[in-house]
Amino acid sequence: MSRFRRQIHVSFLLLLQAVVVAAIHDGTGARPEVQGDELMRRDVRALVQEDAIGEQPFGPLGYGSLGSSFGSSPYLSSFSSVLGPPKPPSPPGMPIVSATAGKDTTKDKKDIDFNNIDYIGCIIPQWTDGDWICAEAADVPDMQIYDDAQHRTRKKLREGDSCTVRCPDPRYWQKPQPAALVCKSGRWRDQISRVNVKKIECETSARWFFFLGFLTFGLPLCGCCGGAAVLLRMKLKKKPKEDAAQAEAEQPAAEGKEEPKPAEAAEAAS
Repeated sequence: MSRFRRQIHVSFLLLLQAVVVAAIHDGTGARPEVQGDELMRRDVRALVQEDAIGEQPFGPLGYGSLGSSFGSSPYLSSFSSVLGPPKPPSPPGMPIVSATAGKDTTKDKKDIDFNNIDYIGCIIPQWTDGDWICAEAADVPDMQIYDDAQHRTRKKLREGDSCTVRCPDPRYWQKPQPAALVCKSGRWRDQISRVNVKKIECETSARWFFFLGFLTFGLPLCGCCGGAAVLLRMKLKKKPKEDAAQAEAEQPAAEGKEEPKPAEAAEAAS
Protein backbone atom coordinates (compact mmCIF):
# COMPACT_ATOMS: atom_id res chain seq x y z
CA MET A 1 0.00 0.00 0.00
CA SER A 2 1.52 3.28 -1.06
CA ARG A 3 1.77 6.30 1.18
CA PHE A 4 -0.87 8.21 -0.84
CA ARG A 5 -3.43 5.44 -0.45
CA ARG A 6 -2.72 5.20 3.26
CA GLN A 7 -3.27 8.92 3.68
CA ILE A 8 -6.62 8.70 1.82
CA HIS A 9 -7.65 5.79 4.01
CA VAL A 10 -6.70 7.68 7.15
CA SER A 11 -8.58 10.80 6.01
CA PHE A 12 -11.68 8.72 5.28
CA LEU A 13 -11.52 7.11 8.70
CA LEU A 14 -11.14 10.50 10.36
CA LEU A 15 -14.15 11.84 8.45
CA LEU A 16 -16.20 8.81 9.40
CA GLN A 17 -15.13 9.22 13.01
CA ALA A 18 -16.27 12.87 12.98
CA VAL A 19 -19.68 11.85 11.58
CA VAL A 20 -20.12 9.19 14.26
CA VAL A 21 -19.15 11.63 17.02
CA ALA A 22 -21.65 14.18 15.68
CA ALA A 23 -24.36 11.51 15.62
CA ILE A 24 -23.56 10.57 19.21
CA HIS A 25 -23.90 14.19 20.30
CA ASP A 26 -27.27 14.37 18.48
CA GLY A 27 -28.53 11.47 20.62
CA THR A 28 -29.24 8.94 17.86
CA GLY A 29 -27.95 5.38 18.19
CA ALA A 30 -25.79 5.94 21.22
CA ARG A 31 -24.68 2.39 21.99
CA PRO A 32 -23.97 1.10 18.43
CA GLU A 33 -22.04 4.27 17.52
CA VAL A 34 -19.89 4.01 20.63
CA GLN A 35 -18.92 0.47 19.68
CA GLY A 36 -18.21 1.59 16.12
CA ASP A 37 -16.11 4.50 17.39
CA GLU A 38 -14.00 2.12 19.47
CA LEU A 39 -13.52 -0.20 16.51
CA MET A 40 -12.42 2.69 14.29
CA ARG A 41 -9.93 3.83 16.90
CA ARG A 42 -8.44 0.34 16.99
CA ASP A 43 -8.21 0.35 13.19
CA VAL A 44 -6.44 3.70 13.26
CA ARG A 45 -3.94 2.48 15.86
CA ALA A 46 -3.26 -0.69 13.86
CA LEU A 47 -2.80 1.33 10.68
CA VAL A 48 -0.36 3.76 12.28
CA GLN A 49 1.63 0.93 13.87
CA GLU A 50 1.82 -0.81 10.48
CA ASP A 51 3.03 2.44 8.97
CA ALA A 52 5.79 2.82 11.57
CA ILE A 53 7.11 -0.77 11.53
CA GLY A 54 9.62 -0.32 8.71
CA GLU A 55 10.92 3.10 9.75
CA GLN A 56 12.85 4.54 12.68
CA PRO A 57 11.51 7.00 15.28
CA PHE A 58 12.23 10.68 14.99
CA GLY A 59 15.32 12.06 16.72
CA PRO A 60 17.99 10.27 18.81
CA LEU A 61 15.49 9.30 21.49
CA GLY A 62 12.32 9.16 19.35
CA TYR A 63 8.79 9.72 20.64
CA GLY A 64 6.32 7.47 22.38
CA SER A 65 7.14 5.42 25.46
CA LEU A 66 10.65 6.86 25.98
CA GLY A 67 9.14 10.30 26.55
CA SER A 68 10.96 13.40 27.72
CA SER A 69 12.18 11.88 30.95
CA PHE A 70 15.09 10.26 29.14
CA GLY A 71 16.16 13.60 27.70
CA SER A 72 17.91 14.57 30.93
CA SER A 73 19.37 11.11 31.51
CA PRO A 74 23.18 10.94 31.84
CA TYR A 75 23.12 7.96 29.48
CA LEU A 76 21.83 9.96 26.48
CA SER A 77 24.73 8.91 24.27
CA SER A 78 24.01 5.22 24.81
CA PHE A 79 20.60 5.48 23.14
CA SER A 80 21.62 7.36 19.99
CA SER A 81 23.41 4.41 18.41
CA VAL A 82 20.56 2.02 19.21
CA LEU A 83 17.55 3.88 17.83
CA GLY A 84 19.10 4.88 14.49
CA PRO A 85 18.52 7.85 12.11
CA PRO A 86 15.60 10.33 12.37
CA LYS A 87 12.17 9.81 10.85
CA PRO A 88 9.70 12.39 9.47
CA PRO A 89 6.80 13.19 11.82
CA SER A 90 3.51 11.33 11.55
CA PRO A 91 0.43 12.88 9.89
CA PRO A 92 -1.32 15.59 11.93
CA GLY A 93 -4.06 14.49 14.26
CA MET A 94 -2.76 10.94 14.56
CA PRO A 95 -1.36 9.45 17.78
CA ILE A 96 2.43 9.17 17.70
CA VAL A 97 3.71 5.69 18.48
CA SER A 98 7.24 4.37 18.46
CA ALA A 99 7.38 0.78 17.25
CA THR A 100 10.98 0.21 18.33
CA ALA A 101 10.68 1.90 21.71
CA GLY A 102 9.02 -1.01 23.47
CA LYS A 103 11.05 -3.55 21.52
CA ASP A 104 14.48 -2.08 22.41
CA THR A 105 13.80 -0.97 25.98
CA THR A 106 15.35 -4.07 27.52
CA LYS A 107 18.35 -3.86 25.23
CA ASP A 108 18.90 -0.19 26.09
CA LYS A 109 18.96 -0.95 29.80
CA LYS A 110 21.65 -3.57 29.24
CA ASP A 111 23.73 -1.21 27.11
CA ILE A 112 23.90 1.55 29.74
CA ASP A 113 27.46 2.64 30.49
CA PHE A 114 27.80 2.04 34.21
CA ASN A 115 31.03 4.05 34.32
CA ASN A 116 28.86 7.17 34.51
CA ILE A 117 27.02 6.02 37.63
CA ASP A 118 27.94 7.80 40.86
CA TYR A 119 30.31 5.96 43.17
CA ILE A 120 29.09 3.30 45.58
CA GLY A 121 30.18 4.68 48.93
CA CYS A 122 30.39 3.26 52.42
CA ILE A 123 28.82 4.99 55.41
CA ILE A 124 31.30 5.64 58.22
CA PRO A 125 30.08 3.92 61.43
CA GLN A 126 29.99 5.71 64.77
CA TRP A 127 30.66 4.55 68.32
CA THR A 128 28.35 7.27 69.58
CA ASP A 129 26.80 10.30 67.92
CA GLY A 130 29.76 12.27 66.56
CA ASP A 131 32.42 9.73 67.59
CA TRP A 132 33.44 8.29 64.20
CA ILE A 133 35.19 4.96 63.84
CA CYS A 134 37.37 6.12 60.93
CA ALA A 135 40.04 8.72 61.51
CA GLU A 136 39.46 9.95 57.93
CA ALA A 137 36.00 11.22 58.93
CA ALA A 138 37.58 14.56 59.85
CA ASP A 139 38.59 15.15 56.19
CA VAL A 140 35.37 14.06 54.43
CA PRO A 141 34.21 16.78 51.97
CA ASP A 142 30.83 18.43 52.37
CA MET A 143 29.39 16.71 49.28
CA GLN A 144 29.74 13.36 51.09
CA ILE A 145 27.97 14.52 54.26
CA TYR A 146 24.18 14.33 54.64
CA ASP A 147 21.42 13.94 57.24
CA ASP A 148 19.41 10.72 57.40
CA ALA A 149 15.71 10.30 58.13
CA GLN A 150 16.40 10.52 61.88
CA HIS A 151 18.19 13.86 61.36
CA ARG A 152 21.56 12.36 62.24
CA THR A 153 24.65 13.43 60.38
CA ARG A 154 26.14 10.75 58.14
CA LYS A 155 29.46 10.68 56.32
CA LYS A 156 30.50 8.48 53.40
CA LEU A 157 33.79 7.44 51.88
CA ARG A 158 34.22 6.66 48.20
CA GLU A 159 34.80 3.29 46.61
CA GLY A 160 38.36 2.13 47.36
CA ASP A 161 38.95 4.57 50.24
CA SER A 162 40.71 3.30 53.36
CA CYS A 163 39.56 3.68 56.95
CA THR A 164 41.99 3.82 59.85
CA VAL A 165 39.99 2.37 62.73
CA ARG A 166 40.23 4.00 66.13
CA CYS A 167 38.62 3.02 69.40
CA PRO A 168 36.16 5.23 71.29
CA ASP A 169 37.44 8.68 72.13
CA PRO A 170 38.50 8.24 75.80
CA ARG A 171 40.04 4.77 75.33
CA TYR A 172 43.43 5.50 73.84
CA TRP A 173 44.99 2.47 75.51
CA GLN A 174 42.88 0.05 73.46
CA LYS A 175 43.78 -1.48 70.12
CA PRO A 176 41.07 -2.01 67.43
CA GLN A 177 40.63 -5.28 65.60
CA PRO A 178 40.76 -5.01 62.61
CA ALA A 179 42.96 -1.94 62.53
CA ALA A 180 42.22 -0.83 58.94
CA LEU A 181 39.26 -1.18 56.57
CA VAL A 182 38.67 -0.57 52.86
CA CYS A 183 35.42 0.33 51.06
CA LYS A 184 34.71 -2.29 48.39
CA SER A 185 31.38 -2.56 46.51
CA GLY A 186 29.54 -0.65 49.20
CA ARG A 187 30.83 -2.86 52.04
CA TRP A 188 33.57 -2.45 54.61
CA ARG A 189 36.26 -5.11 54.28
CA ASP A 190 39.41 -5.91 56.19
CA GLN A 191 42.24 -4.17 54.40
CA ILE A 192 44.52 -7.19 54.81
CA SER A 193 42.25 -10.25 54.47
CA ARG A 194 39.60 -8.52 52.26
CA VAL A 195 36.86 -10.23 54.28
CA ASN A 196 33.61 -8.39 55.01
CA VAL A 197 33.76 -6.88 58.49
CA LYS A 198 30.69 -7.42 60.68
CA LYS A 199 31.99 -6.00 63.97
CA ILE A 200 34.93 -4.10 65.39
CA GLU A 201 36.43 -4.98 68.75
CA CYS A 202 38.66 -2.81 70.90
CA GLU A 203 41.02 -4.68 73.24
CA THR A 204 43.59 -3.36 75.66
CA SER A 205 46.95 -3.19 73.95
CA ALA A 206 49.77 -5.35 75.39
CA ARG A 207 52.08 -2.42 76.02
CA TRP A 208 49.36 -0.52 77.86
CA PHE A 209 48.52 -3.64 79.84
CA PHE A 210 52.11 -4.03 81.03
CA PHE A 211 52.45 -0.30 81.64
CA LEU A 212 49.32 -0.14 83.76
CA GLY A 213 50.31 -3.34 85.56
CA PHE A 214 53.71 -1.86 86.33
CA LEU A 215 52.14 1.33 87.66
CA THR A 216 49.68 -0.63 89.77
CA PHE A 217 51.90 -3.35 91.19
CA GLY A 218 55.48 -2.98 90.04
CA LEU A 219 56.07 0.61 91.05
CA PRO A 220 54.87 0.22 94.67
CA LEU A 221 56.83 -3.02 94.99
CA CYS A 222 59.97 -1.37 93.65
CA GLY A 223 59.46 1.52 96.04
CA CYS A 224 59.18 -0.83 99.00
CA CYS A 225 62.26 -2.76 97.94
CA GLY A 226 64.23 0.44 97.42
CA GLY A 227 63.20 1.79 100.82
CA ALA A 228 64.19 -1.46 102.53
CA ALA A 229 67.57 -1.41 100.78
CA VAL A 230 68.21 2.17 101.87
CA LEU A 231 67.31 1.40 105.48
CA LEU A 232 69.53 -1.69 105.48
CA ARG A 233 72.42 0.26 104.04
CA MET A 234 72.03 3.03 106.59
CA LYS A 235 71.94 0.44 109.34
CA LEU A 236 75.08 -1.20 108.05
CA LYS A 237 76.87 2.15 107.92
CA LYS A 238 75.79 3.04 111.46
CA LYS A 239 76.95 -0.26 112.99
CA PRO A 240 80.74 0.23 112.42
CA LYS A 241 80.53 3.68 114.00
CA GLU A 242 78.84 2.26 117.07
CA ASP A 243 81.45 -0.48 117.32
CA ALA A 244 84.28 2.05 117.09
CA ALA A 245 82.72 4.27 119.76
CA GLN A 246 82.22 1.31 122.02
CA ALA A 247 85.82 0.22 121.53
CA GLU A 248 87.11 3.70 122.35
CA ALA A 249 84.97 3.78 125.50
CA GLU A 250 86.24 0.39 126.65
CA GLN A 251 89.93 1.23 126.07
CA PRO A 252 90.32 3.92 128.88
CA ALA A 253 88.55 1.68 131.33
CA ALA A 254 90.98 -1.09 130.58
CA GLU A 255 93.97 1.27 131.02
CA GLY A 256 92.59 2.48 134.41
CA LYS A 257 92.44 -1.04 135.68
CA GLU A 258 96.05 -1.83 134.67
CA GLU A 259 97.73 1.20 136.48
CA PRO A 260 97.63 -0.08 140.14
CA LYS A 261 99.38 -3.30 139.28
CA PRO A 262 103.01 -1.92 139.65
CA ALA A 263 102.22 -0.49 143.13
CA GLU A 264 100.84 -3.75 144.21
CA ALA A 265 103.98 -5.42 142.97
CA ALA A 266 106.20 -2.96 144.98
CA GLU A 267 104.24 -3.50 148.15
CA ALA A 268 104.54 -7.18 147.73
CA ALA A 269 108.32 -6.89 147.31
CA SER A 270 108.78 -4.80 150.50
